[in-house]
Amino acid sequence: MSATVTGLPELDRKLKDLADKTVNKAMRAGFGAGLRVIVKGIKSEVPAQYKDAKRAIGGRIDKKGGANRDEVRARAGVGVGMKKEKIDKASAKQKGKRAKRKGVGIGARNLHWFILGTAERSTGSKRTGSHKAGAVSQRKLTGKPVHSTGRMPPELAGITKGGFRKSEQTAIQTIRSKINEVIMREAAK
Repeated sequence: MSATVTGLPELDRKLKDLADKTVNKAMRAGFGAGLRVIVKGIKSEVPAQYKDAKRAIGGRIDKKGGANRDEVRARAGVGVGMKKEKIDKASAKQKGKRAKRKGVGIGARNLHWFILGTAERSTGSKRTGSHKAGAVSQRKLTGKPVHSTGRMPPELAGITKGGFRKSEQTAIQTIRSKINEVIMREAAK
């Protein structure tokens, strides 16, 4: 998502007078507020029976974004903004719920499989060579039994795009109002 925020001419004049630090502070606050709206929108697209999947959806604002380190960037989606410890804790909890059933379950670490689906998979081999997107890697047998684990069809395809579209206008309004609020508060100092 990219948005240009413009306002009243007097607000534009105030912006020019404010220090870069204040503008960055306002942008980060605005994007943070808008990001929360978008994350809620994405979570609202997840059906109720997959409530564990909602916990794996998050967002984050980059500390120093862009090539010149002067951009404010925000991301939202599956596993975004989650620390490794939180993902491990959630995975352990999920594994405990599964008891004697096969597999690892769906959690923050592999929710993208559930959303996007997988190709046909099997055990007993590993990829060798290039791991680049679009490249077909060779498989090397590991010596363990080879059996098919099947393919997983996409279950929640499009939840991130749908959630974003659903919350985009509200997020933009929230960003604008938060930026305006921070700038006015800083300008009054």
